[in-house]
Amino acid sequence: MKCMIALLHMPACNNNSTVIIGFSFINFTAMATVLVSVISDLVTDQRVHKVSQTLHEMGFEVVLVGTKKHNSLPLMKRAYTTRRLSMLFQKGFLFYAEWNTRLFFYLLFKKSAILLANDLDTLVPNYIISKLKRNVLVYDTHEYFTETAELYNRPAVKKIWQWIEKNFMPQVKYIYTVNHTIAGLYKEKYGKELVVVRNLPLQWSSKENSTPQVDFNFPTGKKILLLQGSGLNENRGLEELILSTPLLPPEYIIVIAGSGLLLERLQQMVTVNQWQEKVFFTGILPMEALHQLTAKAFCGFSLDKPLNINQQSSLPNKLFDYIAAGIPVIASNIKEVAALVKQYELGIVLDAVSPENIAAAVIKLAKDETQYTLYKQNAVAATNDLNWDREKKIVETLFTKIITENNITIG
Repeated sequence: MKCMIALLHMPACNNNSTVIIGFSFINFTAMATVLVSVISDLVTDQRVHKVSQTLHEMGFEVVLVGTKKHNSLPLMKRAYTTRRLSMLFQKGFLFYAEWNTRLFFYLLFKKSAILLANDLDTLVPNYIISKLKRNVLVYDTHEYFTETAELYNRPAVKKIWQWIEKNFMPQVKYIYTVNHTIAGLYKEKYGKELVVVRNLPLQWSSKENSTPQVDFNFPTGKKILLLQGSGLNENRGLEELILSTPLLPPEYIIVIAGSGLLLERLQQMVTVNQWQEKVFFTGILPMEALHQLTAKAFCGFSLDKPLNINQQSSLPNKLFDYIAAGIPVIASNIKEVAALVKQYELGIVLDAVSPENIAAAVIKLAKDETQYTLYKQNAVAATNDLNWDREKKIVETLFTKIITENNITIG
């Protein structure tokens, strides 16, 4: 990070502060190429995959760049090119510094017409390269980054990310995000109109039937209560879900799919209470395996707590995966999530996230078979509206505008 920021001339931070690049390289772009970068593991990031696939179908040459950690799973071949940068450091400041530095030099020596940065932790190197090489920069902000739970009790780190956002994001012309609430927050903050591209699911059910089935080794005859969580972090209802275990009927098991900062603590909770036969952790799963597991579940949980602006405005990918799988949802009372669940009558919205409320909702679903069946039917019907085949048209419209305004040729 330091070596990149040294390339910048930064005037004193104030409301009119700007970022100025002091020199530039000769533009040697390949007119049909989009370099897409994201710090997350490419195996699990469905949004970036869907956008990359859509750009590939539009005729762009797409190169998706992400990270590879020690525990990363193999990546299945995709229609577009992927590149995973093996990381020496696995977390913390050194991880972010290594990622930004390596991404900077990767982008520097790759030909492209468009740079697509995903989230604030990729924006700095993409911005600098866009100025040095005169590339078009596009920014996809997956969340209200500076108010994430991971920064909730880390004011010094939070100030760094706020500084980066304030100095770089307002200067990006093409920005899109995941829902209207976040778009409204950024418009109020920076006066910028953001395009909204929701994280709607691929219609994957028919494809999953043709892929090898995964044996998850759960006890036979049990009903799965599933919580997907690529980031098992604070304030996402994980502890409350596990503590609902003794309140649930014996035929139910809890399955938590994903990894994150809380994983070890959650596993210790299960061990201490001797719930190993009732609560299971799958770790990170490839998309295909996760889809299979979701389709087998009795219901899916989305239990984020509205304790910060980011969580208050979130619309997580797991919600749409549950809908695509045709299973009912038990959700916390988050604005965007609750509105969607109520609009399509997909399940139960909790007044508050607690073990008692979670268990009561599961029991309510189990006792009312007619209502349970209706929720499943509503989920199937909702996929007619809530699917990527429709939502990707917004991506196509945005990138058509970009290539028109910047005289870029594709195909």
